[in-house]
Amino acid sequence: MIVTGQFVYVVPDVGVEPHPGIVIAVSDDKTRVLVICGTGTKWSEFNPVLIDPFKPDGASAAKYLTKPTYFHLNGVRSCDIGSLDTTRRPFTKCPNSKWVRVKLLAVDGCRARVAEPDYRQWLSVVAGE
Repeated sequence: MIVTGQFVYVVPDVGVEPHPGIVIAVSDDKTRVLVICGTGTKWSEFNPVLIDPFKPDGASAAKYLTKPTYFHLNGVRSCDIGSLDTTRRPFTKCPNSKWVRVKLLAVDGCRARVAEPDYRQWLSVVAGE
C-alpha cells in the first residue's frame, strides 16, 4: 500500500533510470498518485527543499536516498501507481522536519501547471487538506 509521505522510485518510461520521489497524495480509488521527484542537481531559481541523508534532519531518509537530493516544484508528477517502484529500498517516509516544505512545494508545482486538468484536480486535494 502506498501512503502519503512515502519515499518511492518513479519509473518515468521503460529504459529510463527511476528517480526518487515522495508521495504527496493518493487518489481516492488508489490508482493514481501525486509525487514530487528529486534530483542531485540544485536549481536555485526554484527554491528547492534539500534532503541530505548524511545530515541529522535527513537521517531517516538514508535508507532511501544515497546522496543529497533536491526537490523542486517542477518535479511534481501525476502518475499511475504502476509507475512506482517501492521494492528497491525499505519503507521510509519523508522526514517530519521536511514534510511541510515538500508539500507546499508540491502545491506550488500544481499551481504552476493548473491549466492541465489533472493538476487542477490534485491542487484541490493537496491544498484542501
